[in-house]
Amino acid sequence: MNTDQSKHLLVPLDFSEASLNALESALQIAKRQDLNITLIHVISHESLIQSGYESMPVATIVFDSIKKEVKDRMRSLAKDILERHGLGVNMLMPTGAIAVEVTRAASQMQAEMIVMGTHGSSGLKEFFLGTNAYDVIKRSTCPVLTIPPNQKWNGFSKILFPVREVANALDKYQHLRKIIQKNKAKLIVLGIVKSPAAKSIQSIQHSINYLDHELKRDEVKAVLKISTSPKPAEQVLRFAKQESIDLIAITADFDYEIADFFIGPFTQQIVNHASVPVVSIRPGVMASEGAEIIKQMQEALYQSK
Repeated sequence: MNTDQSKHLLVPLDFSEASLNALESALQIAKRQDLNITLIHVISHESLIQSGYESMPVATIVFDSIKKEVKDRMRSLAKDILERHGLGVNMLMPTGAIAVEVTRAASQMQAEMIVMGTHGSSGLKEFFLGTNAYDVIKRSTCPVLTIPPNQKWNGFSKILFPVREVANALDKYQHLRKIIQKNKAKLIVLGIVKSPAAKSIQSIQHSINYLDHELKRDEVKAVLKISTSPKPAEQVLRFAKQESIDLIAITADFDYEIADFFIGPFTQQIVNHASVPVVSIRPGVMASEGAEIIKQMQEALYQSK
């Protein structure tokens, strides 16, 4: 892996059609934003078990065979990417828990973004859908762009930016700025409140006014709206379809009241049901005073699995 200070897109692969489709979108983003590409395939303990070695220690020769096959496929992809796009590619093949290794790599290289398919398969079980996708989003300190299957996305012209009454609701704009500018995209800011209470409207209006100031400073073309809905996720998905949005940017919400970190229903519904790419950006939790405790709790959770 390169050790220079240039930024990388980290692309998890399981060689399924969905993950290869996400790679194609990542390549277009990399070219547009002058980023490097790093591919990562995690050889998970679960995949070894599915290969039929659950009742015995996996022999070194078996592991080496799996690793060689993965390396050959990664090299073939890297060669193809260089020939078609002129992009150099770094490759990582760690062994361990998928979400842990993906987010560890992203943190170590200070990745600009993780780009991954929303569906995939590894052995007999789905690779990205479910806990792995959610675990990547909730662990990642960089944005995670999830790409729906069966369609390639070469750019983003209309970006939907829902703003809700949650902590650090405007954090994601700092990450969106480069995407907006490089794509020359139109930004639609949708302030959503669950009830028409004056206090809620006032809070959202304050956030939108602040964001409007930032947008004008950056000379970003934007439309700002406020909507009232008791079901924010459904409203966002409905609005995205009506307005032909091609990227939704959300702050990934979590439940921090319990030992595990569950992605909130808003994030789950958007990532699961959006027909367009979704970029999920965590609130600034890791910068808080409780960041180390949060990290320890996450590690304890994985050790117990």
